[in-house]
Amino acid sequence: MHIHTYKIPYCVMGDNPTTTSIVQTTTFGKQLAFARQKSHFTIHAFAQLMGIKLRLLEDFENDLAIPEKKHVAKMNRFLTTSIPYPTKVSSQQT
Repeated sequence: MHIHTYKIPYCVMGDNPTTTSIVQTTTFGKQLAFARQKSHFTIHAFAQLMGIKLRLLEDFENDLAIPEKKHVAKMNRFLTTSIPYPTKVSSQQT
């Protein structure tokens, strides 16, 4: 049996560690894969449970596709760890 450990990168903002805010830099796909594995689902079993094609779930986990809100809501019904709906990151022009 393999035990997988995950490190979720974050940056701490501010000087005082007790009053700082933490900004997570983990992608939606990585959050989804982590939550699915933590819930003890294989990718194949979770795709069947969700009623979606395996390839679509792989695209979600590899950040190649963004799921609709209805898919995220359904995922959260089955996962032990809730995942937030992915938000678009706006790029700043210089």
